[in-house]
Amino acid sequence: MVTRRPTILIVAVLLAAMACNPAAPASPPASSALEASPAFSQAELESWIRFRRVYGLRADAQFVAAMAENPAASRDPYHVPLLPDEVDAVAKADTSAQTLLPIAVAYADDFPGFAGAWLELPRVVLAFTENTDERRGEAAGIFQDRVIVRGARFSLDDLQASVRAIQVDRAWFETVGAHLVDVGVDPMHNAVNVHIRFPDAETEEAARNRYGDTGWMSFTYDGPPPWHGAFGSLDVAIVDPAGKPAVGDCVVGSVDPRVQEERTSYGAAGRCTFEELASVTWSLRIDYDIDGEQHAVFRDYAIPADGVIRDTVTLAP
Repeated sequence: MVTRRPTILIVAVLLAAMACNPAAPASPPASSALEASPAFSQAELESWIRFRRVYGLRADAQFVAAMAENPAASRDPYHVPLLPDEVDAVAKADTSAQTLLPIAVAYADDFPGFAGAWLELPRVVLAFTENTDERRGEAAGIFQDRVIVRGARFSLDDLQASVRAIQVDRAWFETVGAHLVDVGVDPMHNAVNVHIRFPDAETEEAARNRYGDTGWMSFTYDGPPPWHGAFGSLDVAIVDPAGKPAVGDCVVGSVDPRVQEERTSYGAAGRCTFEELASVTWSLRIDYDIDGEQHAVFRDYAIPADGVIRDTVTLAP
């Protein structure tokens, strides 16, 4: 067994030097059964109660509901009605957790199977792949309720080794038509996150096979892949109620998740034209001015493959 007394002693000294109060014990369970009012919904009330319990604030339903209409309470910055002293208490608890994080990591890093740490304010979470119950009991004795211990499948050392292996092999992604943007450990999900430019199921499967994924890989993307389908055009004439050309600024944006694009055309000549639009549905907004007041009109168009939609939009007076 690894001898750990020196590290634990150092952590104890650091905790004593923090000069901050531990999080208050959670309030006793309280019913949230209370009819909603115009000031809040039942779901909001239950969310506020959960927030208050986490921070050890008064959390009985009647009191929390009253806070929604208390002029001394504010919903900034936590989106929960809090009195000024409660806002201060929450801020101090969060600061305490942020200060505690590196101290908790120093404690956990000596153990085999340490799998990472992160904040779930106002507490620190430590993950381990082995002896989790033992770690949980020891952490409770050192940190009280300010640290949560959870189990994990993969150690931080193993995840970091996988990151390094992918980093040195990043050129491989280009050979399969992909681009590796970044790779790093995601301790909260006990995974290595591989950030590639566009979603591609074949690339993901090939990467999982290449690196021997057993559940430790996850993927994120910059956006959808380039559009390889058909294209069309949109030609819109802008006129006033008398049928004469009118000035309007046109903005089209795709409403199809496969295409993330927005374009602008200034219709000074009474016409907005968009070439080479992906053959999906687009939303058009025309902004125009009447006596210094801004107005807008909206249209949706399904762009035909290799075709043109021609339309005339009359601006309301």
